[in-house]
Amino acid sequence: MEHPTPMAGRAESLNLQAERARRNEDEKRIYDDVIRIGQRLDGIHERPLRPTDSLSIRGEVERELVRGLVTSYRNIPEGQRQQLPALLNAIGKLEMSAGDFVAAQRDFQAVVEIVTTPDAKAAAHHDAYWAAIEQRDWDNALKHLREAV
Repeated sequence: MEHPTPMAGRAESLNLQAERARRNEDEKRIYDDVIRIGQRLDGIHERPLRPTDSLSIRGEVERELVRGLVTSYRNIPEGQRQQLPALLNAIGKLEMSAGDFVAAQRDFQAVVEIVTTPDAKAAAHHDAYWAAIEQRDWDNALKHLREAV
């Protein structure tokens, strides 16, 4: 029997499906695309990052799709983006899977600053930890790991 880890479930404020449900039909399209790609990547949008997630997107078509989703997210007005931490967190995970570790770490750090609950902050720090590891940024990796714990 597999025992859940402390971060096996996603923090409520980082629940992509719950956040999606509160958006209008036009806004739901980006969520649907993120979820669709996340499902192809072993549910990456629903769980903490794992070492095997980095560079899991190898094809240029999927990499271009991720870039398009990132652009769509960045086109959302800043004030509105502050209300979408789960979407930003999922975008960061897709950036990790496409190998854009710098952007992913920046986005996970932004998630840390947006969310207010300790479990959501821990989840974002955990993902930022993996982004820092991929960049061999040991000091930031240790900082984020400590914050996650």
